[in-house]
Amino acid sequence: MADEEYPHKLGIYNTTLTVLDSKKNLVAARQNSNLADAKDVLKWLKDWPDNVKAVTAAEAAYKAKPDVETHYTLAQALDSCGRIADASPHFEELVKSLPKDDKRLLDLNMRRAAIAETCWNWELAQQIYFDVYPKLIDAKDERAINASQYYVAKLSGEGKNKEAREALIKVAEAFPKNEQAQYCRLTAAWYAVQAGDKAQAIADLEAIIKAGKKEDNLVQAAQATIDSIKAMEKEEEKRKEAEKEAEKNN
Repeated sequence: MADEEYPHKLGIYNTTLTVLDSKKNLVAARQNSNLADAKDVLKWLKDWPDNVKAVTAAEAAYKAKPDVETHYTLAQALDSCGRIADASPHFEELVKSLPKDDKRLLDLNMRRAAIAETCWNWELAQQIYFDVYPKLIDAKDERAINASQYYVAKLSGEGKNKEAREALIKVAEAFPKNEQAQYCRLTAAWYAVQAGDKAQAIADLEAIIKAGKKEDNLVQAAQATIDSIKAMEKEEEKRKEAEKEAEKNN
């Protein structure tokens, strides 16, 4: 397209299959990252007209009876059709209008965060993930693993490395059988180092080694990290000795 910003106006930020009308309005879209293979592509090409019909029906229902339920259905229909630029304002309104105890709020916020990521709005994505992370942990929802990366990044950015380490350990403990969650222990060790607690970092890493097998990638990474921390300590000792020697000579 001649207008390089035009796709962004439609909510298109990545390589995407799109259907436009004669006025270049987005009718339907699907990100290539969500298409596993040619079968997925063919399925989408077959299904998109039905998705468009669902949007038309949802728009009519919302116009006839504009309440929370019809509003939610409309937002979901637009999102399913790939029209995230149109769906997003509805999502933002729904998080304010849905009852606080509505179980759909968690999924709604996760979708808001995913859309923010798609649109490269990292600040909004981080804030949403930060807010929902404790709820995901409480619900034993494995989506907490991805959310934790944003959660701890925000904590670390505020200088709260100790809290960041604790959050990652909590993820690992909540999902003991999830390999990705266990790698959080590795990252937690580095946050402990940043917090000035190398002893805690080494203890975290030794726990990984004790729980796993020597040939495990995670165990090997933990051992390599311990070696790096100990090398750092030696360098620090050398620096302090050099400073003492310099003071004596002065």
